[in-house]
Amino acid sequence: MISVKFFGKDRYLCKVGEKLFEKGFGVISGVGESIKGGNFLTCRQPHTILEGGFTKVEFILNLKKRKFHFYNLLEFRMGQTYSGKCEEI
Repeated sequence: MISVKFFGKDRYLCKVGEKLFEKGFGVISGVGESIKGGNFLTCRQPHTILEGGFTKVEFILNLKKRKFHFYNLLEFRMGQTYSGKCEEI
């Protein structure tokens, strides 16, 4: 997996080999990385601002079922999780 973004949006949620940049905040993540294991493919961006190995963004795609889970770390160490079906790979 090279990158992940919502359809119709310009901003990437996860991009392998690059850091996430947010206007007004600067760099908000470590370098994106992708891992494949069995039928699962992930794209992860580690967090750089907080210490302790927090995950800023993680996208997990089940290749067989084409379903995904998306996690996004928000403020105050709280996260948001979305699930859905992938229409295009």
